[in-house]
Amino acid sequence: MGVNMMKFTKSQIALSVALSLMGSTAMAEENNTAKDVAQDDIEVIAVSGVRLSLKEAIATKRGSDKILDSIAAEDMGKFPDENVAQSLQRVPGISIDRPRGSPNGGTNGSTDGRLGGQYVQIRGLPVDFTQVTLNGRSLASGRSIGRQFSLDVLPSELIGQLDVYKTVSADQLEGGIGGNADIKTRKPLDADEVGFSGAWSAEGVYSELADSTDPRLSGIVNWKSDDEKFGVLVGVTYSERQTREDEYFSWGNVNFGPGTGDGVEIRPDLATVPGGTNDGSIDYPNSLYPIEPLTQYYGDERTRTGLNAVIEFQPSDELNITFDGLYATFDVDETALQLPARFQFRGPQDPSLWVAADLNDPNGRGVGGIFPFLVTEAVVENDNLVYAVAPQTQFRSVSELTKMESDTLAVGTHVNWAPNEDWILDFDLGYSKGEQSRDLKSVLLQAFADVVYDARNPDNGIPDLYVTGTDLNDPDNYRVAFGNSNARDVKDTSLSFSVDAKYFLDNDYITSLETGVRYTQRSKEIKAYVGNSFTGSNGVPAVLPTSAINLLDFPVDDFLGEAPNANVIRSFVIGDPIDFHNKYGVERQFDSISSFKVEEDIAAAYVKANMAFDVADIPVKGNVGVRAVTTDVEATGALPVEIVIRSAGDFDVVGETSSTGSSYTNVLPSLSLNAELTDEVYLRFGASKTVTRPTLSQLSPRFTFSTTTLTGSAGNPALEPFESDSLDLSLEWYFNDTGLASVALFQKDIDGFVFNSSSPETIAGIDWASVDRPRNAASATINGAELSFQTTFDFLPAPFDGLGMLANYTYTDSDTDFGDGFEGQTFSYTGLSKNVYNLVGYYEKGPASVRLSYNYREKYLLEPSFGFFAGPRHVNDYQQLDLSTSYKINDNYSLTFNVTNLTNERFDRYFNNDESIIATTNFTGRQYFVGIRGTF
Repeated sequence: MGVNMMKFTKSQIALSVALSLMGSTAMAEENNTAKDVAQDDIEVIAVSGVRLSLKEAIATKRGSDKILDSIAAEDMGKFPDENVAQSLQRVPGISIDRPRGSPNGGTNGSTDGRLGGQYVQIRGLPVDFTQVTLNGRSLASGRSIGRQFSLDVLPSELIGQLDVYKTVSADQLEGGIGGNADIKTRKPLDADEVGFSGAWSAEGVYSELADSTDPRLSGIVNWKSDDEKFGVLVGVTYSERQTREDEYFSWGNVNFGPGTGDGVEIRPDLATVPGGTNDGSIDYPNSLYPIEPLTQYYGDERTRTGLNAVIEFQPSDELNITFDGLYATFDVDETALQLPARFQFRGPQDPSLWVAADLNDPNGRGVGGIFPFLVTEAVVENDNLVYAVAPQTQFRSVSELTKMESDTLAVGTHVNWAPNEDWILDFDLGYSKGEQSRDLKSVLLQAFADVVYDARNPDNGIPDLYVTGTDLNDPDNYRVAFGNSNARDVKDTSLSFSVDAKYFLDNDYITSLETGVRYTQRSKEIKAYVGNSFTGSNGVPAVLPTSAINLLDFPVDDFLGEAPNANVIRSFVIGDPIDFHNKYGVERQFDSISSFKVEEDIAAAYVKANMAFDVADIPVKGNVGVRAVTTDVEATGALPVEIVIRSAGDFDVVGETSSTGSSYTNVLPSLSLNAELTDEVYLRFGASKTVTRPTLSQLSPRFTFSTTTLTGSAGNPALEPFESDSLDLSLEWYFNDTGLASVALFQKDIDGFVFNSSSPETIAGIDWASVDRPRNAASATINGAELSFQTTFDFLPAPFDGLGMLANYTYTDSDTDFGDGFEGQTFSYTGLSKNVYNLVGYYEKGPASVRLSYNYREKYLLEPSFGFFAGPRHVNDYQQLDLSTSYKINDNYSLTFNVTNLTNERFDRYFNNDESIIATTNFTGRQYFVGIRGTF
């Protein structure tokens, strides 16, 4: 099923065979190459499982004219790992982001994401630098407010192959300085047999920490006509999952100055309140004091469905038409419970008053620059408060229910036509839509108690945090403070159309010329709604006892059981958010300040020359080209012109809508060369200029804020795109069809990259202590190296000839200038780990298959500054060991058993370059997968 008249050398045909086996559907050149070989020329070698996956991935890498790595499905409907991102982290130079968010952040992340990953980072660059496509088309995402695509939306069972491009050519979609990750769904005419074929699986998933077993089901049916000209593929998946996370979290450490009396002065250069007098009972100049350390429980119920359909028609060797569609839903019901110890807010000895002492400023700040942070005992080590006894500290029991519904739709049609032996034309039309509705209701109860904080000997990352003299499980010790009722709707759409042409030449150097145009229309709209209820306003009594609303039982009796020796609050009184809002809630209002819409029109055109020639009898092939892209952006949102604050957290805001537009053009040259030093050794070189646009949320004219801490978060419509000059060199030795040893070097010089930083600002007549917004920085240089080795041990005597291994290591270093406000400070690039490595060992022979996969990622900088709190935040080293096994009962049925996070690792963050200053300690537990697979 090829276009046999095309002019290719024998070696190019052999490489094209490997590509056609993969069912590649995206990227014009790969798509065309896959159709240049007759099926009669293919030598079929019967392998399956892990070995088949590695063999096909190596064939794709070897046959490409760019530097790439590939992951192929082991069998139909069976991707190597339970999660797409989890498979990607096995690739050299790939890291995955495991977000959860923060308190009050709701479902920004997930337990699935924490264990398996949600977002992909290529060569250490943040997730926004990775272009994720489906069959070569950009994907809209409702799961985030930026450009990044959350991979946990896509069921891995529906994916045939995933290619990671680390160098680019002019015909490829721009937008990923780090690289491009293209997800390929299967095509029906790639099936080995005519008629019906397919696969199905049924799994039970046991989440250890949640103590819950849930179903995961999938099925794929393929039909291929007897004349092999028409085919239909349909795949469907369904899964439910209950998950749980236990967490310790701290908002940060404030750098205080000296004082005598009732409080401690905040250092003016890091203050939430400017100025102040020296007035405190403890004199520890410039020491770091914790702000709101808390324990937190997350419980999720998640339902994911996926539907994939492909129709393929090939009436002749010259014409192929494909229609493909993917629809996925991801629904979450989440319960989040937390109990922060708000050291900075002291209460009176008379609990009937239920207001915090010394907070006479209606903005909720300490008066005259004084935080009422009073401790009767303290121990400071290395300028960090590691032990404190604080009387009558304010506690807030937060009970938060979030319901999130996400839908992702991606449809497209692709036409590949060879009108004669000299031309190949490609036409592609794609549409993608991502939507999410998020509904959040919470209720906050308030109590005061003497608290002891002791971080000198944490147990499994959990410091001591407990109260004396007050029972926090007694409802009488609480009063209702207020409730939040917020909603957010996200709609992201992408419409694209492209035309590509390839003309073959009879030339000793230039084998073909390519040109094409592409037009993309992208729109992202966020609509926010708010309806908060406070005691003493909107008809809610000023003093509201907990008996006025329903109370809920704490959901587990082993909270933070991974730290059994920590003296920590393991249960507390929690209110019922639904009951509170039914009784005292107010109607939600449209929140114009937090809402925005960003629209982009992107027009691109390119030319590319494909080359093949010899240098000193060494065959060299490659391409050189240039892509020109014009981007028109319009951002619409409302900025506050008046904010009326009645009390901490209770306010009115008036916004004024405005639109800001910009337009820019990027010219992106590229060069790729591949020298075949021997039949087994390849040397590749790449040089290119690439671009990444600011995320759509970063461009929005929005402003969200807290009147309690006088902090805020804002967009920046003035952001500019950032460019990278990239150099890549790779030496690869393919010593057999499943064996590879390679070393790659890379350098990226990035200009004008975007990062978040905080600084004081005056907005709507109010002096905000800290506003976090994205900014263009000066520059960054990233250098790195990748080492990779994989092989099977077929040469060993039985039964050891079933052994195989894969190992890779990535070293990345950076020199980053964050610009104003960070003079004299040295940081690595945000999200960049200096050392990352993977070790995979497997045994596959006869009916049995066992694979152990280990991943290690070194610590990395999360952000150079965190709100008004002192210093940067880092994510600590993380390692994870996963087990995958299967046993083939016969040719049609096999049993599977997999374990994720086999060694039950925890996830940590820390402050101020000091691992002893704990920011987050998170436990997710192991997950077990037991199932059966069938094929027909």
